[in-house]
Amino acid sequence: MKLITLFILLLILNSCSLEQNGGAPLPEELPIHESEKIQPKIEQHEEPKIFFDFDEVIHYGIEMYDDAADSLWENENRNSNEELLHNVVNVSDFPASLNEVNFLSKLTSIGFTKQQISEENLERFHTIFIEDHYGENYETTCIPYFRDLLVFKNQGQMIGFVKLCFDCNVKLFLGTDANPDLFTIPHMNSLFSILHKGEILPW
Repeated sequence: MKLITLFILLLILNSCSLEQNGGAPLPEELPIHESEKIQPKIEQHEEPKIFFDFDEVIHYGIEMYDDAADSLWENENRNSNEELLHNVVNVSDFPASLNEVNFLSKLTSIGFTKQQISEENLERFHTIFIEDHYGENYETTCIPYFRDLLVFKNQGQMIGFVKLCFDCNVKLFLGTDANPDLFTIPHMNSLFSILHKGEILPW
């Protein structure tokens, strides 16, 4: 009799358990499929692009104080040389395309110096002129004066042109599919150290 009573009690308990679980037995642990596991979120970036495929770089630089550059803006009767100097130094979107870079032979006559980048520094240029997805980048609110120009060549043909204002971190890139916004502050600092040997410029 005791055995029958115990058996009936076990049946009642098991029935209650099934009702609470919708009629299905409770598993010890639900399996987690690989696709359901929470994966850490990893920020993805495109493969960085090179700015130019070059084997030669020429640097044009000019020593010009801000006041002299400003006077070009104010001069409404500029001659042809003054107009070119004004456009190169003061106008952020000049030239508008690589086809308009047809004034290089005149630069030394309006005050620029011309210097070939050495083989040693050419290797450094290859590491600098590549997109940087992680470096800091910003522009200041100052008025840019473009005192540094770079001409990139491959087998004697001009393939790229860059003009730079290091003070304001403003640059114009022509002839590249890379993103100029990814030419960052560390790149500008490295480039400045090569072109100006880290000197503090008077202007």
